[in-house]
Amino acid sequence: MELISEPRLRSALHLVVSLSEHGIPDAWPTGLEIEAYVDDCERGSFQSIFGVTGMIGTMRLGIGPSRPLAQRLIELGWALEIDHRGSIAATDLGLSVHQAMLAEQRAAAAHEVNEIRLGVGEDVAWEELVRSLSRFEPYMLVDPYLEWRHLQLLIQETRITQALTAFKSGGQANERRQSLHEVVARREQYGAGAVSFEVRAVADPKTLHDRFIVTEDEVWTLGASLNGIGKNPTLLVKLGNNADSTRRDNRKLWDSATPLDIDNQAEADE
Repeated sequence: MELISEPRLRSALHLVVSLSEHGIPDAWPTGLEIEAYVDDCERGSFQSIFGVTGMIGTMRLGIGPSRPLAQRLIELGWALEIDHRGSIAATDLGLSVHQAMLAEQRAAAAHEVNEIRLGVGEDVAWEELVRSLSRFEPYMLVDPYLEWRHLQLLIQETRITQALTAFKSGGQANERRQSLHEVVARREQYGAGAVSFEVRAVADPKTLHDRFIVTEDEVWTLGASLNGIGKNPTLLVKLGNNADSTRRDNRKLWDSATPLDIDNQAEADE
């Protein structure tokens, strides 16, 4: 049903149905309260509509003419006005439409991709990884063993803007540091989109262990470092409940890390 795709109408119907199902006296919303609730949902003020009595108490705006959302619910036959205040309750049709809406949401969630398998074979695995990462805009890569050839490919083929890595002491680490620095120094060659790209290194390598893809909306974890992609099967997995805390942790590491060009120049000056 096309109308169910309208976010404001969905939120309005969800509120009316939920309060109707609770059957709490004097809890059915008025047209003004429906508008206020939907406005707050759009601002992200409400995480849930439950705790009904307290919510209605804070939203009670007085008696007034119904506003468009309530009128539309009534015109569609999904709700009806039940008292002199203009309170709105769900009809049987409204309850059925709401159930269809929830079923649609469950079906969409079931088809959401939360795991991506990267198999054996470097060419095939990297093709799948790049295809997966190319849908993120922009993103931060966290990999303690990041190598220049992988970084260069990601700059060219995806919208990576930040890379966080680590270096242990020793000749190989210094070579890797220099190679990464050269890729950063040549970033303008990869197009205008790569100019703002930056690599940083944490001070203590022990603070960086897992691999992450961090965006504003999602956080994914990669089972292997990029230098191991294609050697053995691994997974790129989307985080759920721990996504926000993982994003904060990695942002904190990024803020305290040293930009690679500065880090490299300091070593050269010593």
